Amino acid sequence: MKKFFGIMTVLAFLGISISAFAADKELVIKSTPQCEMCVKTIKKGLKKVDGVEKVDVNLEKSEVKVVFDDEDTNENDIKIALTKLGYKADDMNADAKAYEKLSNCCKLPEDRK
Repeated sequence: MKKFFGIMTVLAFLGISISAFAADKELVIKSTPQCEMCVKTIKKGLKKVDGVEKVDVNLEKSEVKVVFDDEDTNENDIKIALTKLGYKADDMNADAKAYEKLSNCCKLPEDRK
């Protein structure tokens, strides 16, 4: 029984030590969300990226804040994923085909029909 608790203690310590190396990072991206539908689309789409843990969209600031594990993904991959959803990501343009598929309310005011 003592061996069992000893092994469990070592494993718990190793688990804590290993997880200490996995750093969560926060990324704030200037983007083009227009409405609540955009918020849902962006959250759902970015949460599919391995390593993305949390997504917040601020419509007033036109920002997307992403918390991610930098061992599983990186800033560039997250930005590319956002552009593939049809939205700008800092200086990266939205994928044209994805943008065209967005609902009218999700497009920039000058592009609405």
